[in-house]
Amino acid sequence: MKKKAVMVMVLLFLSAALGILCFFPARNLLNYKAQYLEGIKAKGKEREIYAKRVVKLNPLFPHGHLLLASVYLARPEEFKGAMREIDIAVALGPYRRGISWNAFKTYLSLWPFLSSQEKKAALRAGKFAIRTASRQRIQEMLSLWKRFCRDFDFIYRVLNEKPGYMNMLAREIYRSGLPLKWRWKALARYEKWIFNTISRNRPEEMSVPMLKKNLRTLDSIKFYHRLAGTKFEEKVFHHYRERVLFQLARITREPYFVEKYLKFSSRRDEIKELRKELQQDGFLSRRDFKHFYLKELFRYKLREYETLKDEIEAFRESVKWVKREEVPDYIAINLLLVDVYYQENLLLKASSILQEMMKLETTPEILLRLKRITELTGENFSASLPGFYYSNPVTVGARGTKFLFSPPVGEKTLHLKIEPPGKGTLLQVFMDGEIAKEVYWKDKETEIILPLTSGGDNFMVEVKLK
Repeated sequence: MKKKAVMVMVLLFLSAALGILCFFPARNLLNYKAQYLEGIKAKGKEREIYAKRVVKLNPLFPHGHLLLASVYLARPEEFKGAMREIDIAVALGPYRRGISWNAFKTYLSLWPFLSSQEKKAALRAGKFAIRTASRQRIQEMLSLWKRFCRDFDFIYRVLNEKPGYMNMLAREIYRSGLPLKWRWKALARYEKWIFNTISRNRPEEMSVPMLKKNLRTLDSIKFYHRLAGTKFEEKVFHHYRERVLFQLARITREPYFVEKYLKFSSRRDEIKELRKELQQDGFLSRRDFKHFYLKELFRYKLREYETLKDEIEAFRESVKWVKREEVPDYIAINLLLVDVYYQENLLLKASSILQEMMKLETTPEILLRLKRITELTGENFSASLPGFYYSNPVTVGARGTKFLFSPPVGEKTLHLKIEPPGKGTLLQVFMDGEIAKEVYWKDKETEIILPLTSGGDNFMVEVKLK
């Protein structure tokens, strides 16, 4: 009985000891998680002891293998061992974000030394980790990619899981002076993602703030796919943008959105519907230049030319002087009449109106029409607007230059000679608001050739330096 009692006492003592060890897990040699937490704090040889102990206690614990890999990475001779431990960790924890993210960062840091199999493992880890990554982590990843990797196809495939971050990649490429074709492809994918995201919402069901936000987003798309050579459904894009503008014009009754919709749209049934609604509200009967211009713009879009001519001619007779702030709308009203006369081949009438408008203000819209008419009548015409007449090359400044280019018949390219001054690293050329060319600025005179789209009579060209 005494022996039995002693045995019971011994067992109770051991149980108590184990309980105490479990109560203080950091000192529990049999608790692999406690050993892992101690190993993270430790350094040097002590960290290696903890890491090996964790792996031995639980070979299926992926964080233990990462801890051991961190020990091996500090020793060049243990590089293969480090990669082996990282591969094991990824294999054991493929659905753990932290494992995939830490492994992915390590892969990027060691990219020049990876085998093809390890690069495939890096791709799998990156694709999984990025799905829930924050912008801070994405920036950290891009910094590692720029420093050690610079394999565009690899990072493109990783970010394709979350294309909303492609603009960050494009920015990193621009800052680093990497090939612009990489930037174009990243931005093309980003713009496609933007459109796919916002087009899921029906404009008919949106609030005004949401419609305005969508329009700003749509207008931010510059069609980088044209530079990258990738596909983008432009017809679908323009149709959706037209629906957004139509809803904004209907709901807000703001002249800005009404005018923008009319200039953009060619849907006569919708234009008639919008005019009917605006007439019922008295919107088109307001006695100011802007609303009168919109009223006649409706007539022009619906080809009610006779009524338009009668009303604008009567308006011109009644207006004896124009305030400075009313000049843009006054000119816009007269240009509608000029366009009708031009279509009816009444060139002298159109020319006289344009000459009258030139006394108020010289604008590209006036110069374009005057040039067309003088080409038909054989009159001499000259304008001081840079690039308005074809020259080889057209010389412009490097920052903020905007001009109207009207090429002669048969011309297929626009040749620009871009001069300093200006600070910036990225030279951009836009044609009709869409990106046409990007080059890295070299702080010296730069010449570029732009292909012209077929059928264009004139192009609004803008040069920017970022």
